[in-house]
Amino acid sequence: MQHSARRDIYVVLGILAGFLVPALGARIRHQRQYRTPPNTGLLLTGGRRPASIGEGIHDIEKALQAVLLRARSDSTADDAAISDNVEVLFEITEEMFGKIKDFHSQQQALLESECKLLSGCTTTMRGNIRLAALSNQVLKAKTTQHGSCRKEEATLAAQQDQCLVLQGAQQKLKDAACSALADYEAEVGQEARHQAAMDKLPGEDTETYLDRLGRRYCDKGGLLYEFNQKQEACANATSSVGDTAVGCTATGTAHGAKKATCDSVQREMAEAACDQVSMETEACRTYGTCRVQTFQAYKLTKVSSDSDAKDRQAEWKVLMRIDCMLEAISENPKKIDEEAIKECKNLTQFSSDHLKMNYTCNTDKVPCSVTQTYPGTTLYTNLLKDLPPTAPAMPVQRCTGVAPSDVRKPVEDGGTAAQYKYYRLNVPKGSSSQKFLCIAEWAMYRDGEKINTPATECGVGPCTRVSSTMPKWATSYAFDNNLGQDHAWCANMTYGWISYEFALPMPVDRMQVNFWKPAYAVNGTWTVDASRDGRNWATLRSIVVGNGKDNRRLGTYDYDVTGLRAAEIAPGKTANFTLEVWTSPKLGAATATGAEYQMNVGGEWTKKDILCYMAQRGQPCRKQMELSTWPSEVRLIARGSGRWGIAKAVLAKQGGQARVLLDSPAGQVYVVGSRFWLDGTVKSMAVMSLAVPQAASKIGLSPMSPRIATSLCKCGMSINRGIDYVYVDGVDVTSKVTGDLSNWGVRHELTFQCGRSTVLAVSGSGAGCNGGGFALKCTSTDKASPWHELIADRSWKAFGGQCVNPPCRYTKGFKNTIKGTPAGWYLPSFDDSGWKNAAKGHTNYVQATVGTPWDICSPDGPGWLFRSAVHRTK
Repeated sequence: MQHSARRDIYVVLGILAGFLVPALGARIRHQRQYRTPPNTGLLLTGGRRPASIGEGIHDIEKALQAVLLRARSDSTADDAAISDNVEVLFEITEEMFGKIKDFHSQQQALLESECKLLSGCTTTMRGNIRLAALSNQVLKAKTTQHGSCRKEEATLAAQQDQCLVLQGAQQKLKDAACSALADYEAEVGQEARHQAAMDKLPGEDTETYLDRLGRRYCDKGGLLYEFNQKQEACANATSSVGDTAVGCTATGTAHGAKKATCDSVQREMAEAACDQVSMETEACRTYGTCRVQTFQAYKLTKVSSDSDAKDRQAEWKVLMRIDCMLEAISENPKKIDEEAIKECKNLTQFSSDHLKMNYTCNTDKVPCSVTQTYPGTTLYTNLLKDLPPTAPAMPVQRCTGVAPSDVRKPVEDGGTAAQYKYYRLNVPKGSSSQKFLCIAEWAMYRDGEKINTPATECGVGPCTRVSSTMPKWATSYAFDNNLGQDHAWCANMTYGWISYEFALPMPVDRMQVNFWKPAYAVNGTWTVDASRDGRNWATLRSIVVGNGKDNRRLGTYDYDVTGLRAAEIAPGKTANFTLEVWTSPKLGAATATGAEYQMNVGGEWTKKDILCYMAQRGQPCRKQMELSTWPSEVRLIARGSGRWGIAKAVLAKQGGQARVLLDSPAGQVYVVGSRFWLDGTVKSMAVMSLAVPQAASKIGLSPMSPRIATSLCKCGMSINRGIDYVYVDGVDVTSKVTGDLSNWGVRHELTFQCGRSTVLAVSGSGAGCNGGGFALKCTSTDKASPWHELIADRSWKAFGGQCVNPPCRYTKGFKNTIKGTPAGWYLPSFDDSGWKNAAKGHTNYVQATVGTPWDICSPDGPGWLFRSAVHRTK
């Protein structure tokens, strides 16, 4: 006997209401009119509503209890009535089992369909990559054909050269022969010359006369004979030149045709390479988008399926218990086996493993790489480098519609790696350690590669700074990859910070931080911070103590901080004044402790701030600041017991004005009371007060003096393939350069204050001298300035190298870092005498953009550093 789900529920209610199976039909009709919805808040699944399945389980349970109550009573009710109601409940339970199975199957099918969509992204991507591989096969075939073609072109070029050489030699012979003819004609063609010869000699008879004339004019060696010989030589030479010219024309035509054929093959090479990179780029981009969407859908479905599966398993066990109890009742309705009923209540005996979801989907991200062999890359250029010198390749044109940024792998979360010049680990006072704050090792990574972090005290980056240092626990210990027992940087307080300054902004996506011992580790929340200027900071990650991994070294924690992403940093105020203090060249003048400074502005002193932490002999300390007006006085304050000899102090305002506060070009030897020395151990020398002149000072002879600007320069520039940084006298002015610096087809302009010894430093990257270059042209408001009509040429110094994590990238906003970049390479004081002079580039790309007759480059790599040469001229 079959029943619908709705009828089954009302049967149960009929059992509860009257327990009269004979009147079942009437009861059902009555309940259809008056039945209230079942109470789902009392389900036997822990109070959890089992989605849309098993809404009647609670009612079945109540009906079962009614059956048990009736069976256990002393009523004389017919056993057959109890059996009939048990049979009805059996049917309802079986239908519920079927529905749970059906729902589970539907959930499994839905999960598998989401998995198919996810795997479909991979299948589609691989199919597109295989199509792109066909273009790669064409590229390989065309590369081979191109090489053979250029060899044939070179052979024809050699033949043409030989022909032209022969033609030139024959032309010389022809010119000589015909010139000899002309000269002979002029010599013997005059009538007067023959007049005397025609006269008879005295006593000469006729035979003798005629014989003499014949020998003079007609015999071999005679005038007519010689004339005929020279005439024939000229005619033969002229004919040879004509014949050779015809041959050379034919050879030249063949060479031109072959060159055109080879150029066509090279264009087909480029088309195949561009097709491949375009197809692979689109395949990877599409795959990245598809995977993000389908993976998210799969995860949501999986979470829902997990929850539903647990509900179904709980409902299955409840139904198994009901079914078990119905079996016990059906054995003997009037004498129920209570032990069997009790055993049925033990849910652990019922298995529902078949209702667990089957997770076989492979959700791993499949690598999708894009070829780096396409016009404009080094790898593609290498395909054209082994050609004969007499049959070179055409200039390489970049792929239309493919920018270098297009071939970067997609970032799933849409973020970009942190890229700052300054990074800092900061432990606030509220998270103080038990004793002192000590860090055994701090490592930073980029794309899985550990970044080299030499630990030098800060003058110029790369270098380190710390809030404080305990003696014998040096800062360098945090960067030397040594986790020794007594090897760590320690602050002399229970809290503090340690920072690292790179020479250029460095992408960092992971950090490994190892605290020393438990009593010296952070005891609360600490942060990883970043800054572009060392003054304005943003928190990249807040980390709670205990979230690290036990490193089994005395119970402390190692922290693996991954997925660092860029954060917004408040811009802060714009610096409009620069204080520059130069260390004396005298022995002992260097400072290892640095100094602080204060400014008296409008009668009020600013807060003390660090001028520098250390300075070598003959080197500057610079500090930029925002002031409302010129200060009247500047204080330099010794830090601790440090000593510092000063050669010159200059305060400069944005726009070119500079006022000299102290000037001693050669420096002064140390004596107590010297106004050119700071000494923290002598009370009267611990603070140096310097009055600020009311008018701009004259340029002196100190190291700073040549860098006082005297005019306004405007320079146009471009690097194929992109500019990374621009510095003027050591100041980063990249943000002031116009245009998208990754677009080499745009003339980028910079306006700045300049003087005879201004140093302009530019970093960028291209595709080597064969694929790019740097062009710059400047004008000055001072027509006599060496910067006026200046063009970057081979007098400039150039440094070349590979980009960190090659190849170099050319994405808007991305800054390449060149391997082996010397510290402070952009500073005016940097010694570039060991650098090579720039080479002239082999392309005509950026000079057309900038308007120069050439570009410059370094053959040592795709990444370049350039320094101007004006300051070296007199």
